[in-house]
Amino acid sequence: MWGMFANTAVFNQDISGWDVSQVKDMNRMFRNSQAFDQNIGGWDVGNVTNMREMFYGAQAFNQNVDNWDVSNVSTMSNMFANTAVFNQDISGWDVSNVTTMSRMFMNSQAFDQDLSAWDISKVKYMDSIFIDMTLSTANYDSILCNWSQLELQRNVKFDGGNSKYSPGLPAASRALLENVYNWQITDGGSLEIDNAPLILVFDTELSPGNTISLALNDYVDAIVDWGDGNIDTVKTPGIIEYDYAQPGQYTVSIAGTVITFGDEDQTTPNIEKLVEVKSFGDVGLFILSRAFNDAINLRKVPDTLPASIKRLDYAFTGATSFDQDLSSWDISNVVFMDDMFAGTALSTPNYNRILEQWSALPVQNGVEFSVGTTMYSPGTPATARQKLEYDFGWDITDGGISDLPAITAATVVELTASAASLSAELTHNGGSAVTDRGLVWATTPQPILGQDSVIAAGSELGEFSASITNLSCAQPYYVRSYATNDAGTAYGTEISFVLPCELTIAGNFIASDKSYDGNSNATIKTNNLELQGAVSSHQVELSDVVLEFAQSKAGKDLKISIKSAKLSGADKGNYTLSMTGAPTAKANISAKEITIAGSFSAKDKAYDGKSTATINSNKLKLEGVI
Repeated sequence: MWGMFANTAVFNQDISGWDVSQVKDMNRMFRNSQAFDQNIGGWDVGNVTNMREMFYGAQAFNQNVDNWDVSNVSTMSNMFANTAVFNQDISGWDVSNVTTMSRMFMNSQAFDQDLSAWDISKVKYMDSIFIDMTLSTANYDSILCNWSQLELQRNVKFDGGNSKYSPGLPAASRALLENVYNWQITDGGSLEIDNAPLILVFDTELSPGNTISLALNDYVDAIVDWGDGNIDTVKTPGIIEYDYAQPGQYTVSIAGTVITFGDEDQTTPNIEKLVEVKSFGDVGLFILSRAFNDAINLRKVPDTLPASIKRLDYAFTGATSFDQDLSSWDISNVVFMDDMFAGTALSTPNYNRILEQWSALPVQNGVEFSVGTTMYSPGTPATARQKLEYDFGWDITDGGISDLPAITAATVVELTASAASLSAELTHNGGSAVTDRGLVWATTPQPILGQDSVIAAGSELGEFSASITNLSCAQPYYVRSYATNDAGTAYGTEISFVLPCELTIAGNFIASDKSYDGNSNATIKTNNLELQGAVSSHQVELSDVVLEFAQSKAGKDLKISIKSAKLSGADKGNYTLSMTGAPTAKANISAKEITIAGSFSAKDKAYDGKSTATINSNKLKLEGVI
């Protein structure tokens, strides 16, 4: 049927009933057909191999052909090029045998469909496929994201026309096509929108120096807000270091596109300063290999994992403080998990939940997964683990099965001046009845039954609460939950807390006089202030003292109070600051001197024996008025 109705001006007859089941070549069949727009969606085109230029320049055609079986077609170049109105959903086409799509939708002014479900793994030629047209950002994003996950041909020339892509995952997917498959991509560029950032919290006081490091690898086009007022653009992959002027805790936001967070070959420098990951954002992450390797102070990461993540190998290796329930993570697309939790504090209750929830997902086959020496409980957790091994071929390394109860670490619910309220959860009995559960606590680490203070709290499964009273402020306390059955006693991960002592400000200060400036701000001249109530051996100082006058108007002997102040030093977390009874001072606000500027002219007059004059033109003005 090569060129059968090509260049026809008025042909528009119903040919829907034709039996074309034996046809192999429909090349140029309706090329430049000006009027044809009949329903041919029922045609059996299963034997067609060539649809080159089939509707090229067809000005009227816009029929539903989504049900066509195009599984044997190898050539679709120029198929819908220069069409005027065609915009049908053809996302269901099986194009797995197509090798040529050059200029397929070139200058197709109406077409805007999501073709992300197409299997284009055999396509070698896509040059100018969408040239001189524009797909919506949503459809173009989907195409980039889904096609980048296929096993594709290399060195393909791809033209997205004027279509724009979003930052984050679409941009990262586009970068994968370029960097992994060496595609040469032309399009309308990145859309200028703000995407959700990757958010990290660092505490520079956890190790020497005020330098933190970010491992942004493979492809990066990001804006980094360092949390101290400074912002940098980063486009070169590698270890990015930043020095803070002052020690403290800083929240770092990374917006834009980052494919890999972490270094596959080494621990990120200064990673011990990382204490929390607040959000993974929408930056296009694919890889978190060694992202938190040796992050010994990391305790919290988001409860949701980006669906794009493929690698978590060594992600938390050596993160000795990390014990979080990550059962809510959807790891369906993750391929590598080698030593993911090796050397962490992952507890049996959290490991149990991970096994139970992850085994219910459509996970990848043949994954190597390690949690180090963490053990799991009999019953449902053991069955879930077995499912991962037998049904999905996982190779799991852990500490084996535990006959002890599984109990979560205690969490602090509330701290008062002399008491602490805590809670924990007994999640599994270990295969035999629990006879006792509760909290054991002391002023030294690793409290144990029979030696330290105990608060019993029943024996049933589930959550329980308990309070510890008659405590002292500024004293570290160590607490472990516990549960006992016939096999022995299991302890939850140890936690510690300190009841903050309230400090007050004593001493005196002298404030500087000032001229009226319209505000009540005051400046300290001589500082003899001191803290009262701190333990003598603790490092805690008064800093960032802010003063204010009682009024902003000019006056003498005006009262000056301390508006605010902060605590600094290694032990500042053990204290709160009260302004009650804080010293005051007095100072003066003098009237501000203002001047007259501008010009004027005076009227002439006849002699009257007086020196007075009358103004004629007044352009005088005051300078220095607040």
